[in-house]
Amino acid sequence: MKKYTALTSFGVEFLQTEDIFTQNLLFTRALENLMQGFGEEILSMILELKSSYLTMYEILFFATFLGQKLEARIYHRNDIIELIQDYRRLSKIQQKTLIEHLKTYCNPQNFIGDKTQKRDFHNWINATQQILNLLTQMAYFEWNKEDKKLHIRVNEKSLFKNPEKLKRSMQQKVEYFKQHNVCKEKGFELHHIVPLCFASSREEFQVIDKWENMVYIDAFSHAKITQNNNANMRLNFDNDDAVFSDFNDKKVFCENEKNIKYDPNKKDIMLSYNQRLRLTGPQTRMIPINT
Repeated sequence: MKKYTALTSFGVEFLQTEDIFTQNLLFTRALENLMQGFGEEILSMILELKSSYLTMYEILFFATFLGQKLEARIYHRNDIIELIQDYRRLSKIQQKTLIEHLKTYCNPQNFIGDKTQKRDFHNWINATQQILNLLTQMAYFEWNKEDKKLHIRVNEKSLFKNPEKLKRSMQQKVEYFKQHNVCKEKGFELHHIVPLCFASSREEFQVIDKWENMVYIDAFSHAKITQNNNANMRLNFDNDDAVFSDFNDKKVFCENEKNIKYDPNKKDIMLSYNQRLRLTGPQTRMIPINT
């Protein structure tokens, strides 16, 4: 008896790719889909922290709380970054004391009820290590066993071959605010319209990681796009309001000044760049642009 299995066009592309570096980029895209864009969020956090790393405890305590709700407040990227910055201001002794207090508190024996009502520090650690294992399989990151930190991978075999390439990525974010003449505002986040994980080469990554492919939108709108697996890659405008749609015509509307901060005079540039990057379908490659 013969048995068959079906593969998506993306699966066929992955199997037919012989270059290991390209395979790693395609695998990163698959992991990003699984983790709903968490890798790109971590990459953005590290770049905005300007420290080139996150520790396991920073991921454990803060990064994994991204998008979670506490007392009617949803914690977005900027909130997480602020918490990490506060944590880093503590002395080493204060950090160690905090960790020990949490270990003592998160003992299942301190709680009654079923597992959903208990806190278990060891399970928390195990879950974070599983997340780290997935992150280190992406093209963006590497785990340094000596300092026990998640770093952005910078070497000949990575997306960032040298520190200058990494610096260029950081500069593109600064360039967005310069080009649109807007200031950073609490509750807003920079977002790549076409996600970074759609790059299948260093050249394509640099094309995607440009200010023309970025928008400064409120955290709620960003969360809606993230929850749709970052599929809202088509940019259009309704007067000065931005509309992001996926290939099933599911839309996220961003009202100018309320949900998005940009210079309306740059609409043509943004539209032109998006149309040149635009995919013809959710599994197809983007159209290259000469840099």
